Formats: sequence, C-alpha cells, structure tokens
Amino acid sequence: VRFIVCGGDGTIPWVLSSAKKANINFQKIHIGILPIGTGNDLSRSIGWGYKTVEFSSHNFSSLHELVKKWNAAKLGFYDVWDIEI
Repeated sequence: VRFIVCGGDGTIPWVLSSAKKANINFQKIHIGILPIGTGNDLSRSIGWGYKTVEFSSHNFSSLHELVKKWNAAKLGFYDVWDIEI
C-alpha cells in the first residue's frame, strides 16, 4: 500500500489512523510526503525537507523533482504507537 501524503505533521497521523481503522498492515505501508504543512517536523526529520512545495497548473517542475526523489528513495522503518492517559 502506497500513500502520498500532502500535508504536515497532523495529516500523517490522520492517514495512519485511517489505515489502522481499515485494518491495513503497517508493515506493508509506504509513505511519501509532499510537505505543505506549517511545521513539517516529520518530513524534515526523515530527510524530505520542511519547505512547502509550491507548484501551479502551469509549472509542475518542483513536483516532478519530488516524484523523482520518491522513486530513488530508500525505504525506512518507523515505529507507530499510541499513548493513552
């Protein structure tokens, strides 16, 4: 299962919680991030950058470069967990 997440630090957990509700095995999920959030801390910490990717219907060059980066990226493994208080 592959997701391209367009958003920031709040969007990524939302996508993962939706995948969990759909009983998708987390070990089979691959996520690419299009950082368009305000902080983009997760994106920055895994090397995808923190700046919002800007493109328009007339110029997709920055998006094209990001897709090339996704295709060349190495897979990484990250823990997903919850804390209830």
